[in-house]
Amino acid sequence: MRSSATSAIGDWRGMMLPALLLLSGPSLIQAATQERLPVLTQAAQVRKLTAAEAKLGYPVKLRGVITCTLPAWGLVFFHDDTGGIYIDSQQPSVHAGDLVEVRGRTAPGDFAPVVDHPEIHVVGKAPLPRPRVFPLDDLLTGEQDSQWVEVRGIVHSIQIEPEDLRLNVSAGSHRFGVIVTDFDKAQQYASLIDAEVIIVGACGTQFNDKRQLVGIQIFVQDLNQVHVEEAAHVDPYALPVLPTNSLMRFTPERASGHRIRVQGVVTMIDHGRWFFVQDAYAGVVVDSHDARDLQPGDRVDAIGFPTAGSYAPMLDDGAFRKLGRAPISANLRIAVGGCETAQQERLRSRPSEP
Repeated sequence: MRSSATSAIGDWRGMMLPALLLLSGPSLIQAATQERLPVLTQAAQVRKLTAAEAKLGYPVKLRGVITCTLPAWGLVFFHDDTGGIYIDSQQPSVHAGDLVEVRGRTAPGDFAPVVDHPEIHVVGKAPLPRPRVFPLDDLLTGEQDSQWVEVRGIVHSIQIEPEDLRLNVSAGSHRFGVIVTDFDKAQQYASLIDAEVIIVGACGTQFNDKRQLVGIQIFVQDLNQVHVEEAAHVDPYALPVLPTNSLMRFTPERASGHRIRVQGVVTMIDHGRWFFVQDAYAGVVVDSHDARDLQPGDRVDAIGFPTAGSYAPMLDDGAFRKLGRAPISANLRIAVGGCETAQQERLRSRPSEP
C-alpha cells in the first residue's frame, strides 16, 4: 500500500507532466504523442490517413519493392502487397526493383499522405508488381495517387530535359505527361510521336496549393515500360492531304486521335504559338511553337492532331514545312476574316509557353 507521501508525489507528477510538455515546446508534445501511436506496417494504412492524422507522424515500418526513383526530384515510389505510397527521399542508392525495408514517419504531403524522414535499407531484389489497368478518367480522380498502373494513349509530343524525358500523351479528350527517368540523351525519340502506346508506371498527381488535383503524370523508370501498340507513320508528310473542312468529321478509314495532314496558305500568325492556314474549303489553326519564320502568304504542308476548338477545329502539337508562296486574294481575306477574329479571341486566352 502506498504511503501518503508517495501518493502525493505521484499526483504532483501527474499534474506537472502536461505543464512540462507545454513549457518544452511542440516538439516534445509531438514526440510524446508519437510514442502512443501504433506502427503502420502497410502502405494502405498510410493512404487511409486524413491529412490531420498523417501530420501526427505515425511511425512506419514497411517492406516491399521500389517501383520508380528520380533522386533529382527527391522522388521514390514504393509498393507492397496492399498498394503504393510515395516516399519523400533523395537516397541515390535505391533503384527500381530493389526489395527494401522502410522506416519513417507519416506526413500529410501536398496531396496525399506520404512517408517522411525515411530510412531505406535494401535487402534484395523483387519483381515489379502487376499493374492495374485504368482508363484515364479513373486516374483523374486522384484516388490512384502513387499506385502502379497501366494506361493507354497516343504520344503527341516529346521534350528532352536535363533530368528526364517527357512524353505528352493524349487519351480521348484528356492529356497527361509521362516522365521517363532513365534514357539515352544521344538518341532521337521523334518516331514515338503519333504512336499508340501502353504505359506502365507510378501514377503521380499534379495539384495546386489547396491540395486540389489539376492533372496526373505517370513516372516510369525507362522506355521498356512504354510499349508501342501501334507505330506512328514513318513519314507524316506522306499522309493523305485532307481538306480543312473535313476535320472532326466521321471518316471510317481514319484512326481517331491520330495526326493528319493539310495544305494551304498562311493568312495569320502569332509567332511562336500558332498560325492560321486556309485552303480552298475552309481554314484551321495550327498550334506550333516553330511558327517564328512564317509570313502571311507562305504556302505550307502542315501536320497535327485534330481537336475541337471553341469556334473551329484546330491542329494541336503541329509541325509544318514550307512549299512556297501564294497570293492572298481579297476573296480569301473576306472568307477567313470572321473566323480569324473568332480564333484570335480564343487563342489570346491560351497561356504562352515558357
